Amino acid sequence: MKDLKHFFDKFNLAAVKEIKKRDFIAELIKKEINQEIPIENFSIKDGVLTIKTSQIVKSQIFIKKKRLISLLSEKINIVDIR
Repeated sequence: MKDLKHFFDKFNLAAVKEIKKRDFIAELIKKEINQEIPIENFSIKDGVLTIKTSQIVKSQIFIKKKRLISLLSEKINIVDIR
């Protein structure tokens, strides 16, 4: 039974890490552009952060894209924002 518990703990740890990443991204974006975006609207794949939000918010993000990538890459492997 302990082996099964350890097996599921690995998945739990991965999920917690992903939630912490998304929380960090949401906090940083809120701080930089003064817009709240739910963590469900972020996805990260191969170092590319994809954000699902309105065009107005996306425009604000892309104006500060270089700064956001710089700040994000300090803690998370982000090379682009789309």
